[in-house]
Amino acid sequence: MRVDKFLWAIRVFKTRSVASQHCREGKVSVADKVVKPAREMRVGEVVEVRKGAVHFQYKVLSFPRPYYQPVVPGTAVL
Repeated sequence: MRVDKFLWAIRVFKTRSVASQHCREGKVSVADKVVKPAREMRVGEVVEVRKGAVHFQYKVLSFPRPYYQPVVPGTAVL
């Protein structure tokens, strides 16, 4: 999952565009390296987010699951 999508999904930022903007401004890092919004996250990594003078750290335990399942035409919907 992309880092901007992850930060938006866990509600660190209100919108995904704000999460992307923080990444582009260098306010988001993983393993002490500034990351771009499209960087893929892995379970176990720690993300550090700087909001003003406060630094927040979030450890990735798992990724949010989708609340839907695609339906293929011609199959039964359960």
